[in-house]
Amino acid sequence: MSEAVPRFTLSHGQVLWCLARGREPSDVIRDQVRYLRQLGIPFDEKATRTGRGNRRSYGFYQLIEVGLAFEGLKRRVAPRFLRMLAEQRHEYKKISEVCT
Repeated sequence: MSEAVPRFTLSHGQVLWCLARGREPSDVIRDQVRYLRQLGIPFDEKATRTGRGNRRSYGFYQLIEVGLAFEGLKRRVAPRFLRMLAEQRHEYKKISEVCT
């Protein structure tokens, strides 16, 4: 069972739609995703382009990371654990590549 990681690109709006489970995202969801971005989730500082007009593209790993962190927020996981997820993302990615 060595299937490749899916390759796709989602816009920010499409990710919000996924987090809202196929509905129009509420302001609460938008605010939570904005908060996650402040924590560095799902993009590290190097991958983030600043300024208006720079569109974000989400791949498989970014979608999974923001989804996990979003669910963590809903379950009141402490922000320090969410930051730890962001800081160790490269280790988790290496593990997932070995398992596939």
